[in-house]
Amino acid sequence: MKVLVLFDLPRAVHPDETFTMKALREQEDRPTEADVIEALKRLGHQVDTLAVYDDALVAVQRARDCAPDVVFNLCESFFNERSHESNIPALLELLRIPYTGAGTEALLLCKDKELAKTVLAYHRIRVPHCVVSRKRAPRRSLRRFNFPAFVKPLSEESSDGIAKASFGRNEKDTIERTRYLHEKLGCDVMIEEYVDGRELYIGVLGNRKMSVLPARELFFGVPDDQHLAVQVQRVFFAHRNSQRVGCSTRLRSWPRWARARGNPSQRASSKFSANTAKFTPSPSQVAPRG
Repeated sequence: MKVLVLFDLPRAVHPDETFTMKALREQEDRPTEADVIEALKRLGHQVDTLAVYDDALVAVQRARDCAPDVVFNLCESFFNERSHESNIPALLELLRIPYTGAGTEALLLCKDKELAKTVLAYHRIRVPHCVVSRKRAPRRSLRRFNFPAFVKPLSEESSDGIAKASFGRNEKDTIERTRYLHEKLGCDVMIEEYVDGRELYIGVLGNRKMSVLPARELFFGVPDDQHLAVQVQRVFFAHRNSQRVGCSTRLRSWPRWARARGNPSQRASSKFSANTAKFTPSPSQVAPRG
């Protein structure tokens, strides 16, 4: 199979630029992309790469020239803006090129936590109560709100804007953190009731027929602030920091179809990348969209 691995970089990219795996890991800080490329090649696929930054026309032309059977989409931003992430699969759909990963609708929904909570609540799935503070009209008080609260950017991801200060014990702390995010990130802010519990990640593969991946739990070790455990951005992205603060991840169980494919414990080590806190399925298990 001819696979085009698509990913973003925070700099201008020459149309014919190529990358060694060492350069991706050490110079570009893209270890996941390097792992995916190497895994695809080991599986016998013909692999080409396409890095994007700010030129959509070049990306379209390269994709057409490559004529891949599928695009392995690892692109999370365009022009260094994550708000454009959903435009990448939309562009691939217009080009009628199958791709892996979430579709346009799912990415648009995930970018708006308030809308996502509304959809979940409609389907009678319990979610913490929340209010939104708009940058253009910041909240100055929180009446009839059950504290403690947790403050986060409305549309960011990967723990951007999350820190210990996100935990608001009272109205004063919460409003202060909200004001800080308005000024620092220039974004709308979600204020939700803090829920103390376990943190689980569950991946789903497929389009019409879904396969549920095993649950993965994030363990924070021993919290150092009154049992408060917060996954801040530095923990999310840096495995060495995860070890330092006592964080670890474990696969809880394996579905029957995965166990039938081999030893689950051996497969977990090759497919799970703890440094990014994401589960990366093998290419043969990905159901392309398009």
